[in-house]
Amino acid sequence: MSLAAISIALSGANAAVRRLENSAANVANVSTTGTVPDGTGASTAYQPMVVSQQSVPGGGVTTTLVPQRPGFALRYDPTSPDADPRGMVGAPDIDLATEAVTQLTARLDYRAALKVMQVADEMLQSTLDLTS
Repeated sequence: MSLAAISIALSGANAAVRRLENSAANVANVSTTGTVPDGTGASTAYQPMVVSQQSVPGGGVTTTLVPQRPGFALRYDPTSPDADPRGMVGAPDIDLATEAVTQLTARLDYRAALKVMQVADEMLQSTLDLTS
């Protein structure tokens, strides 16, 4: 049982790391503008991503990066080489407050997963001590 708990907690810790890394990438690229999205939605601006978590049969989670929707907003910047004739550029639609909350919760989730691994390891060690 303790090994399963460690495995499940490890998948949770990995998911927390992935959420933190993705949020950091979003924050780092908050000012990365590009061309205005065309009719197909294509743009050269940074595409913000979100981490989707799914439970795994038997315990644990897996993560997938998916594009954030909406991904772009128009911003007025006539000096940009990517500006259209109206002076508009495509900018990633990133909310810094949301990213801050994501980073804080990822950090707390990571700590909780580490604590679960620690307790499961202690339980496993106690079991081994009893059987020896």
